[in-house]
Order: sequence, then structure tokens, then C-alpha cells
Amino acid sequence: MLRPLCLRSCARSSRRTLSFYRSFSVASPKYQDENSHFSIQSSPWKLSTDPPRIESYPYQKTSQISIINWLPVTIQRGLSQWAAWRTLQLNTGASYFPDEFLLGSTMATRSALQALTDHLNRPATSTTDNEENQDHNSDDLSVMFTLEFIQDYVGPFKKSLGEDRVSIQLPQIYDATVHEVWVTLGSKQHLTSPRQYELFEWMTLCMAVKKSNVSPEDESFVDFRQRASKAVMEGVQIKVDVSIDADVVYKQIGKKDESEEVHVYDEARRPLLVRFETPYFASSPDIVTGRDPKTGEPTNDWNWRISDIDHTLERAKLELEHRL
Repeated sequence: MLRPLCLRSCARSSRRTLSFYRSFSVASPKYQDENSHFSIQSSPWKLSTDPPRIESYPYQKTSQISIINWLPVTIQRGLSQWAAWRTLQLNTGASYFPDEFLLGSTMATRSALQALTDHLNRPATSTTDNEENQDHNSDDLSVMFTLEFIQDYVGPFKKSLGEDRVSIQLPQIYDATVHEVWVTLGSKQHLTSPRQYELFEWMTLCMAVKKSNVSPEDESFVDFRQRASKAVMEGVQIKVDVSIDADVVYKQIGKKDESEEVHVYDEARRPLLVRFETPYFASSPDIVTGRDPKTGEPTNDWNWRISDIDHTLERAKLELEHRL
């Protein structure tokens, strides 16, 4: 079972990392409006014959002249992953991440795909029932999936099926590995008020810092450090991409007269890439609600949720940002 994590060492490690963050790429604001929302036009499920959604991920590099820029992307990615992994292990214990987390992720994925299948196959009898059932079904799915996933993945998926039914199964799981860990620090308000924040991004790490009233040339490092230190404690969200080596069976079935007709049948052993994410905490300390008095391990009242499968939504977002 997936156990949530805590974030212990942000404050004490921030001084050592702030100068490092300052050399990150300052990303352009990603304004969210009604015209910038991405959409999935066809069935989002990836078949075994389809190419990867993202062949080579366009990681953000540092924007300033730095020794980091001399390093190959693979080494830069390795460094960022070390920092992200270290954060998780320090705050959950080496016994939880990655081993216990991966075990829980495979069980959670099986349960989630069954819930997704049930939702996609549930008919709507009328317009009124459709609206009521959609709200009820979304509530059921929201325990396992993020609201964005339900809206941007499940919604188009159900629409693309028409009157067809689907079956998604993982009859055999062979292994699971951590593909990538993403860490975002800073206030969640940077998502809705991007003009007020600077995004310092490097590989899989991101920090949203409230903009200063003075120009970068006039701001001292001490002032920047104060802004960044505040950002570290103003919020946190962590995402983990898990690559599940499994037999994946996908069937899309329609009705022809009284018999069933298989429209799509895809069975193969392939990596299923599933992204799990924490809630976005309004304050970094809120990620922990307490500690076990015997073991000292964190106790939490939140759950991981699935936010993407096979980079489908991630690709759509990158295309929206003109990075693919």
C-alpha cells in the first residue's frame, strides 16, 4: 500500500542549495487561461505498437554560464535525481522508498485500472442521469486519480469509446522501477498567478519564488536568499514516475447485433509508465501530520494519486509550452 511521505530537511538544506538554484533556468511564465488548456483529441490509451509519447525529454538546463552546463544531460539528470531521491529517502526512510513505495505502486495501479475500466464501461441512461452519474463516478475515481487526470484523460477516453466497452488488465507484473522523481517547492499560487513568481527550473527540480520589487542587478544575494528560503517553506509537491514491467492487455469491444465484436485487441509485455503525485501542500510542513512514537517515521493523512499514464498528459503540456 502506498504510504505518504514527509519533507524534513528542506529548511536545513536550503542554505546550501540557494546559490545552486539561482543558476537555474528562469522559465517563462505559463499563463493559464481558457485558450491555453490542452486537450486529448483521440483515445489516450497507448498501445504496444505506438511509439513512446516522449522520445527524449526536453529537460530545463541552467540559463547562466556555469560548470553545470559543461556536463552532459545524462549527468545533470543523474544529479537532479540524486537530490530528489535523497529528499524522499531522508523523509520517508530507506525502507519505504523505493522498495515499499514500488510494491504499493504496482498494487495501486492494478486497482486503479480496474476502477478506470468500470467507470468507462458504466452507461448513462439519460442526460440527467449522465450528469449525476458523472459527478458520482468522478468522486469514486478521485480517490485514486487527480482531478486533472479525470478531466483531461478519463473524459476524452470515455468520449472516444462511443458505445464500445473496454477491458484493461495487468495479468502479470514482473518488476517496477522508479523512472523519475520531480520536486516542486514554493507557493501553489504560482500556478494561478504566474506573473508574480519566478520559476527556477533545472532537470526535475523546480522552485517558485515570489518576484522581487527590485531588478536582479540591484538585489543582493542575501535578499535573494531570504526570498528563496521563504519559498522553500511555502509549499511542496512531489511526483514520481514509475515504470511497471508488465503484461498489458487492452481490449475494446463493440456490439454487432447480439454478438460482441472485438474492435481493438492489444496484448504485450511492455513498460507501463505511471505518474504518482502528492497533493500540493500550501505549507511545506503540512506534508507531515505527526510521527510514530516508536519508529519516528512520519504519519500522514493524505494519499498518492495517479496523474498520468504513459506520458500522455505530459506530452500534451509540453506541446502547449512549445517544448516538443
